[in-house]
Amino acid sequence: MLLALLLVALFIGPCIFLWQQPRFLLLPTLFFWVVVVLYLLNENFLGIHIFSATLGICVMYSLLGMVVTKPQWKALFLPFSLLMLLLPFEGYLDIYLGFPLRLLCADWAVDVLQSLGFVSMNSESIILIEENVANVDVGCSGIKGLWAGCIFYVLLSIIEGHRVSWRWLAIGAGFTSCLLMMNVLRIVLLVLLGLVEDMGDTAVLADLVHQSLGLLGFSLSCVAAWVALRLSRKQSELHMVEPERVTKHSVMFQGLFIGGLLLALWIHQPLRPSASPPSFSFQLSNSLQTSIVPLTTVEQDFFANNQASTRKMKFDFDGLGGSMLIVSSLYWKAQHTPRNCYISQGHGLGFEGTWLLTNGSAVSFLQVDGASKTAVYWFQSVDQVTPDYSARVVNGMLNPHDNWLMVSILWNKAVDKIQAEKLVLHIQASLAEQLSIWGYCWVSIFFPLAVLCSVNYGKECWICAG
Repeated sequence: MLLALLLVALFIGPCIFLWQQPRFLLLPTLFFWVVVVLYLLNENFLGIHIFSATLGICVMYSLLGMVVTKPQWKALFLPFSLLMLLLPFEGYLDIYLGFPLRLLCADWAVDVLQSLGFVSMNSESIILIEENVANVDVGCSGIKGLWAGCIFYVLLSIIEGHRVSWRWLAIGAGFTSCLLMMNVLRIVLLVLLGLVEDMGDTAVLADLVHQSLGLLGFSLSCVAAWVALRLSRKQSELHMVEPERVTKHSVMFQGLFIGGLLLALWIHQPLRPSASPPSFSFQLSNSLQTSIVPLTTVEQDFFANNQASTRKMKFDFDGLGGSMLIVSSLYWKAQHTPRNCYISQGHGLGFEGTWLLTNGSAVSFLQVDGASKTAVYWFQSVDQVTPDYSARVVNGMLNPHDNWLMVSILWNKAVDKIQAEKLVLHIQASLAEQLSIWGYCWVSIFFPLAVLCSVNYGKECWICAG
C-alpha cells in the first residue's frame, strides 16, 4: 500500500486531485468485481501467491476509481501497471508465463528450420533435428526480455506523457512482436550452430551468440518503440471536471458491492494440499545397492506440509556411486528443479543441457563442482516423462489427481550420457511399473468412495471435488 501511494505521488504529484465522495461508478465497480472473481479462483484452485499480490494491486486501483475523477483514474493506469511489473516474480515467470512462451518459440523455430530444408520437429520445448536434440530452456524463452521490455515501455510512456489508447496498444503489440521475432531468430541460430554445423565444442561461441543476439534484439526493439512513441506523441493534461453526481444507479451499485464483498469473503477458501494418497513404495532393484539417507528436519517439515512421500538414498550401480532423491506427490508445489537444492548444499553449477534417451524420453543434466560431478533430474507420471518443471506444473493444475515423481541423481564423479543412461532407464522402468500399481490402488479406493458419496448424499464429497 505504501509503495503504491509513493508511486502515485511520484508520477501524479504535480496534478491536482479532485477527491470525490465515494461513489460506485460502472467501470471501476465492474473492474473491481472482475479482479475479485479472479482472486477467488486463484486462491481456491491455484494458490499462486504472486498472482494474489498482483490482483491486490488491481483492487487498490479499482477502489481509487471511486474517489477520484475519471480522467485522473485513467491517468493512474500506467503507474499501477508499472508497480505490478516491479513485483518480485523472478523464477515464477518461467513457471507460469515462460513455459507457454517457450512452446510457442520452439514451434516457430521448427517452422523456420523446416522452411530452410532441415528435417526437424518439436516435443514441448525440445527441438529434434537431424537426430540431435536442443532444449529451449529458461534462458531461451525470452520471458525475461519481454518482462524487462514491458517495464521499459510503460516507464517510457509515463515519462513521455502518453495515455492508454488504441495507438499506444498497437505500438506495444509491435514492440512485443519484435522481441519475440528476435528471440526466435536467436534460437534458430543457436540450433544451427550447436547441432547442424557440427563445429565441435561450440559452447563458448554459442554462449557469446546467445548473449549478444539477446542484447542486440532487445536494444533495437526498444529504440523502435521509443521512435514510434515520439512520432505518435500527443500533449495531454488532466482537466478539472465537476464531481459526478450520485444517481440511483450508484445506490444500487453500493448495495451490490457490499453484499457481493460479504459473499466473496464467505466463499474464500485458500488452496491447501489435498489429503495424502496411498504412500509410494519406492522399491528399486537390489542391483542398485541402495542405502537410506535420513532427511534433515527442514526437509521433513517441507515435504510433510505438502503431503509428499520422499526417499533419499545412496547407490552403487556398475561401479558408479552417488546419491538419489525421489519425491512423490499430487501437489505440484512439493516438487521443484533441484538446482537450488544443489546450491544450498554448497555445490557449484556449470553447464546444463538435455539428454535424449533411447526409450524416447528426455532428462536434464548438470555439470556440478567444476564438471567434477554430474547430476540428472526429471519428472515422471504414469504416462509422461519430462525434464521440464513447467510441464509438470501445468499438468498438475489440469489433472490434480495425477501422481508425479521428481527424481534427482547426483553421481560422485563426472559421467557421460552412455554411462548414465543405463541407470536412468533402469530407474524409469522400475518407477513406471510402481506408478501403474499405485494408480490402480488409488482408483480402487477413490472410485468406490465417489460412488458411495454420490448415492448417499447426491453430490460429490470433498475428495471427489479435488
